[in-house]
Amino acid sequence: MIAAKSNEIVFTSGGTEANNMVIYTALEHFRRTKNDDQSTLPHFITTTIEHDAILMPLKHLEKQQLIEVSFVPVSKRSGCVDVDDILAAVRPNTCLVTVMLANNETGVVQGVREIVLAIRAWTKKQNVNVADCGNILIHTDAAQAIGKISVDVRYLGVDYLTIVGHKVNRAQVENETEF
Repeated sequence: MIAAKSNEIVFTSGGTEANNMVIYTALEHFRRTKNDDQSTLPHFITTTIEHDAILMPLKHLEKQQLIEVSFVPVSKRSGCVDVDDILAAVRPNTCLVTVMLANNETGVVQGVREIVLAIRAWTKKQNVNVADCGNILIHTDAAQAIGKISVDVRYLGVDYLTIVGHKVNRAQVENETEF
């Protein structure tokens, strides 16, 4: 369904937990690989239209002065984030870009693959030393896209993709009670 290998899949209790796991994993990765002196805060990039499961933890961590966040607006005409605007937000301390695949309110599909390709090309062009900067991790919340459009983790090229069980007919028992 998503073209992932079984050893690449982690089950959580829901989408919010999965998204939080991605955010905190990126934060920990930054602390371990990019921040020897602990003086530089990790930088996250997201859009202004993300689900609260992404926006709230990022805003909370930013308020606690544990991270820096760039909230990139989308086009008022198309509802899509511009790849160049995402690239313009990249900093040496950027550790995660998270952009939802399809918006839960408008249904607009974001150009996640194009964002991934642009960031990978930018990183390569910058001749970034992995020891100094490392990879910028890329996440997409595909909860609203799964079952409606093709969702292929390999094609998208993301490091993390989150979905939720109730969108893909996860197991249920009588009376629609989850187990």
